[in-house]
Amino acid sequence: MEFKDKKIKILLIRHGKDVPLRVGGWSDSHLSVLGKEESLELGKRIVKLDEKFDQIVTSDLPRAKETCDLINESLNLPVEENSEFREINNGDLKNLDKEQCKEKYPGLYFFTLKYNESYPNGESPAQFYARVTTAFENLVNKYNNQNVILVTHKGVLDIIMTILYKRKWSNKAMPIMHVGCGEGVLVEIINDDIYINEL
Repeated sequence: MEFKDKKIKILLIRHGKDVPLRVGGWSDSHLSVLGKEESLELGKRIVKLDEKFDQIVTSDLPRAKETCDLINESLNLPVEENSEFREINNGDLKNLDKEQCKEKYPGLYFFTLKYNESYPNGESPAQFYARVTTAFENLVNKYNNQNVILVTHKGVLDIIMTILYKRKWSNKAMPIMHVGCGEGVLVEIINDDIYINEL
């Protein structure tokens, strides 16, 4: 992806810790008590950054939306929900608890999928990568010359990091940078110069 003629700051945020019963993906898990506390605290930390943000874009899955709402109590920014920034579509595994998943789909995990192999009635890693890449390019184009916050998921952030570092992405590779729940990374893009700082 090229960033010629682009100038944008993006605060990439991973949603707060969710209730740890269900597998991830498109599951409609909600934030845990800890996740809510993390999100409220993160909003206060963002205020102290001395950066003016224009917009929050968030995945429309509950754990991301709740994180966004709690952060925004300190920021009071306009919010855009965008389903393209959801985690990978895990199809029939959605909303299964972890024990059910082990029984029904033994050995099936994100990292065990072949690149073009889909979850049952879900996405493949290849489809996930294509979706997130397009969504990120659209975000950079739409909010060029602005500062934006993106609240999303681990898998999405892993892909975005490979884009920024110009690396090849794989669902079997270790992430370039670990971003914990309720944490963020500030990215500044000026043409093809990219600056990345953890909060």
